[in-house]
Amino acid sequence: TTTGALSLTGTGGNSDGIHIDAATTTTVDAPLTLTGTATGVSTDNRGIAILNGGAVTSTGLASTGTITMTGTGSPNGTSGNHGILVSDAGSTITSATSNIVLTGTGEGTSNNNRGITVENGAAITSTAIGIPNLVLNLIGTGNDAQPNSWGVQVSGSGTIVSMIDGALLLSGASPGISDNGIRVTTGAVVETTGTGSIGLQSNPFLTQQGDIQIDTGARVTSSNMLYVLSSGDLILEGGTNPGESALLQHTSGNTHLG
Repeated sequence: TTTGALSLTGTGGNSDGIHIDAATTTTVDAPLTLTGTATGVSTDNRGIAILNGGAVTSTGLASTGTITMTGTGSPNGTSGNHGILVSDAGSTITSATSNIVLTGTGEGTSNNNRGITVENGAAITSTAIGIPNLVLNLIGTGNDAQPNSWGVQVSGSGTIVSMIDGALLLSGASPGISDNGIRVTTGAVVETTGTGSIGLQSNPFLTQQGDIQIDTGARVTSSNMLYVLSSGDLILEGGTNPGESALLQHTSGNTHLG
């Protein structure tokens, strides 16, 4: 924990660029910046990995504690080389009063190299209330032309990306053919609960198709406006029983589809 600005840069060989495993990194009223790059071969060479209850936290009362994370998976690896991975119950990225901005790029020669993956009960949350122009941004680019290399994935029961007030944006680019720019899988939740709006934007800078897919049992809920802009399809999966279908909704404001 530090009351001053904290900036960490890591480069991994056959490992992650930055690896936070059951540990906590915290700033108070000051920026927190993590930049991780992986270069190793084989699998699971992530730019930044937060696992097993690891936490990245910005606290305090001022809006000067922006969390900025930039991760790049290894281009020399095969699969699982995500830009940023946040996995396991208790693993969190949390800000009390400031912005959260994550930018991840998946690399590798095989499949399953995603820009940003949040999975298995992990949480990214902004708990700030009434602070103007607050953002929680997840910007992910999957590996070029490889299957299942989605831009942004939020996956699994108990996994949540949420904020109260402000703008929550998922922006996913997937250069691969017929792949997902953004995918929210069964049991995962993306939501705002106060005056916050949600934006889902797929392949904003690429010409290839990039779907936005919300699987059966997943939920995207905005308490204010909801914006959806996709260069491919918007896919909402149905279920066989009541309440199982994918949910995309807002409780106030407008919905904009493009």
